[in-house]
Amino acid sequence: MNSVFVGFINFIHDYIIMSLNNHNKFRSVRDDLPDIDFTNQNVGAAVLMGDPYYGNNKGLKGRKGFLVQNDFLNVLGTKEHKEGDERNVFNVDESGEINIAGHSLESLNDEMERKLTLFPTSSAVENLGGEGTRAIAESDQLNVINPAPLYSIANHKGDQHYLFEKSSVPVPYFVHSSRYANDSPLSTKRAGEQLLDDFREANYEGPIVVKADNGGRGMDVNFFDSPEEYVNEIWEKEGEVPENQVVQAKLNPKYDERIILGGDLVYITGEKRYGNPDSELCNLTQVGDSNAEEDEMWFGDKLDIILEEGLAAPTDIQNLDDAKKDVIEEVYDTVQNYVESEFGWSDNYRENFRGSIDLLIWDPDDQEHLPDVMVDKMMQHETEEGYGVTPIEWNNQSGSMVDVINMMNPEQDSAANLAKQMYAISEGNEFSERGLPYNMTRGDLIPEDPVGEQREGNRFYGLFRKARDDVAGMSADELYDRVKSNPRIN
Repeated sequence: MNSVFVGFINFIHDYIIMSLNNHNKFRSVRDDLPDIDFTNQNVGAAVLMGDPYYGNNKGLKGRKGFLVQNDFLNVLGTKEHKEGDERNVFNVDESGEINIAGHSLESLNDEMERKLTLFPTSSAVENLGGEGTRAIAESDQLNVINPAPLYSIANHKGDQHYLFEKSSVPVPYFVHSSRYANDSPLSTKRAGEQLLDDFREANYEGPIVVKADNGGRGMDVNFFDSPEEYVNEIWEKEGEVPENQVVQAKLNPKYDERIILGGDLVYITGEKRYGNPDSELCNLTQVGDSNAEEDEMWFGDKLDIILEEGLAAPTDIQNLDDAKKDVIEEVYDTVQNYVESEFGWSDNYRENFRGSIDLLIWDPDDQEHLPDVMVDKMMQHETEEGYGVTPIEWNNQSGSMVDVINMMNPEQDSAANLAKQMYAISEGNEFSERGLPYNMTRGDLIPEDPVGEQREGNRFYGLFRKARDDVAGMSADELYDRVKSNPRIN
């Protein structure tokens, strides 16, 4: 008993000393670099915002907001709060040198004893500009999640489709409208005839889907019965060729599936999205009242409708179909080859990737409008059910609804895994397995009591607090039972 007691006392002593050392180490950074306010200095990871630094920045939402407000990630801004206030201001000067609040990045890394890892927001990328984003991507003093080339590709469907097509990744026939607008001073009528000739040459005159090149959330997606209807209704009526539209042969989907990944093919989570039965879109953002305010619509009508009508279902990520994995790996390899050939990168792409790949899952028997040669070309990978798998978008934004659908599986939470990946990269380790980071518990994510009674810092409190009463009053188990009752799961 005495030896056990002595061992316990030694353990408590060591723990106190370790805590004091961590505290002193934290204070030394604040003293030596007083304009850099890192609430949690024991993680060398931060969100880079386009806005100024305001303490814990409660304006951040979603995954980033949860991680910053609960001190799992630090935060930096790319603007001053007011003139002369340089706190946490991240800057790339004209020579490409990076500093934070006037301090060199190297000095911060020395104090933290690890390399800073950044997760830039879209507004931060805009503020930094092309040269700035390239400078941070190429810095040997910094790690960046989704650095410049990856960010730009992920926001342009046309570029993605060209890459997929050249690499034999199975995608339906498509053209880009800008090709007809920019290649020659053709009249609108002649340009339309050229588009129709191109589709005829591909032996396709059936239904098409038209998507904005850099659109998202299911917006700016339109369907037409034929390429001819599209040209007549849009090009000729408007008298000009629209730029930046992807015009593609339409597939009739069973569902689409969003798979969230990080690092070198770490499958984190996923959801099958069936969408509103009254719409041809599978995208969940178009569910609900389109006239409502965004927050009200998302957390209220959308969540209730999605759960009530079974419009989404969790992906069994541990048993993901091999055909889906094969297509995802082809997409990874295609982008890897691109960044190697265009930018000379070879080693930091895969580990620093964070985002999602949307797959369209379709039954070849439901594609009577497609020529057999097109169906055969796209059926390179066949699921166990005999369905085809086609990538429709590679995105660096993951969305929060997937976490709601998988909320009883905390090791699959996208916010938790983002923090875990950034910690690993900052410490020079590999992000190789999904799960909670060392400093996060299930209680930070999953409420034990009805959602409406949770503290605001809980991951899912924010997701449910604006939902209708019949959803907001449910416990986590009740909500998940509702998801599992979705008849489309089986």
